Amino acid sequence: MSDWSFSNITTLSTPSGTHTFNAAAADTIIIDPEASTRTCDLRTTIFKKGQASGYFYAAPFLQEGQHLVLSGVVRIFSASTEAAVVAARDVVINDLMTKCKAILSTEGTLTIGSETLAVRCEQLPIPTGGFLKSVTFGLVSTTPM
Repeated sequence: MSDWSFSNITTLSTPSGTHTFNAAAADTIIIDPEASTRTCDLRTTIFKKGQASGYFYAAPFLQEGQHLVLSGVVRIFSASTEAAVVAARDVVINDLMTKCKAILSTEGTLTIGSETLAVRCEQLPIPTGGFLKSVTFGLVSTTPM
C-alpha cells in the first residue's frame, strides 16, 4: 500500500455505517502513530539436518495476514462545556463500538489514503483515561502487507 500511514486512515466502513478518523474539524478519533502498530508474521518451515550442523531444507517463507492495533485520542470540536464534551465524546466512542461489533463475523473496509483494506474486528474498543479519552482497538486482515 503506497499511501500507508496511520495519519492517512480516514474511514472504517461496516454494515452498521461508516466511522470517520483523523477528521480536521468534526468530532473524531485522531489516530496516534506512536501508540499504534501494524504487524504481519511470517510462516516458516525449516527442516533440521539429523545429527549434523545446519538445515536440511528451508521451504519458501510466506506472509500471514495483518494485525492492526489502532490507538487514538477522542477529539471533540462540536462542544464547549464540560458536560457537552463528555456527551459528544461518549457518542464517538459508542459509534466506534457499534461499527467494530458489526465486523466481528463479516468484513468491513478500512480506508487508508486512496486505498482500502478488508478487515474484521479482532479487539473491541477499550477507552482509557479521564476527561481526555484514548481508545485502542484491533483489526485483522487476511491480506499480507
